Amino acid sequence: MALNYDWFVAAMPCPVCGAVSARDEAIEMYTYARAHSDGADLGVGDAFAFPPGALAAGILDGYLTLCRPDDGEPVRLLNSWRCRTCGSLNWAEIVVADDRIATIDATPLDRNALARTHFIQNNAEFVAADLVGATARLTDDETLTILRRLLP
Repeated sequence: MALNYDWFVAAMPCPVCGAVSARDEAIEMYTYARAHSDGADLGVGDAFAFPPGALAAGILDGYLTLCRPDDGEPVRLLNSWRCRTCGSLNWAEIVVADDRIATIDATPLDRNALARTHFIQNNAEFVAADLVGATARLTDDETLTILRRLLP
């Protein structure tokens, strides 16, 4: 059975406990952003094409749009991942350039990361809800406003 998502894989250092993950799906860094997703494990150097027209429209399945990338500009994604040692939810910046994954790096989720990134995984809604103590679902606009205002 074909899957409609893929996995970013990289050895990720946990900022909470210091453990370094295996380069596999166990860190739960999934993505719906690739055209023709099929459950592949995707690491640095692997081919990665976005769905036709998605970047120009600023609409990427599974992500909230922070800003649209310019034509030919490397695309920056913020994806969550989970440490298998301590269970903490962490973040990674994935850069896609020339239809290849250029980098996958652990990064703090902060205003600097938001400012340099084009898309953030939509589960950032839970981070925003925690920041304001919300129990109801937030809209995409509310999520981005809260993150931009309250992240360090």
